[in-house]
Order: sequence, then C-alpha cells, then structure tokens
Amino acid sequence: MLGKTRSEAPTYLVHTDVMRLREKKTGQRRSGISGEKEKRREFEKLVKRFRNATDPEKAKRLGDKLGRVVFGG
Repeated sequence: MLGKTRSEAPTYLVHTDVMRLREKKTGQRRSGISGEKEKRREFEKLVKRFRNATDPEKAKRLGDKLGRVVFGG
C-alpha cells in the first residue's frame, strides 16, 4: 500500500473481483456456446437415426427419446 490511503485499497480489491467475475462469465459463455453446439449435434444424430430406423420398435423408442429431448421430461 505504498502511497495509497486505506480507503483506496478496498476499492482496488472490489475492482479486481469484478474483473475476475467478468472473465469467468466470458469463459462460461464460451463453454455454453460449445455446449449448445454439442447438444445440436446429438439431436441431429438422433433425428438421423430415427429417420433411418426400419424396425418399428426401434423407431418408437427413438421417437419417444426425441420427444423427451424436444419437450423435456
């Protein structure tokens, strides 16, 4: 704390925490975007498997799974 008063030190610490929080959010956004891309790829694979299914039981099972992905559950 050379040359700084006591009132300036907490301000610096708060500023540092805010900067870290902002950096953390940026990283979370990036991982969120890649997570969304991964979910989309998995969904597209599931749709492709559903469309190509020849066995009615398999098609029903995949259709049920698609419904859960789309509508939740």
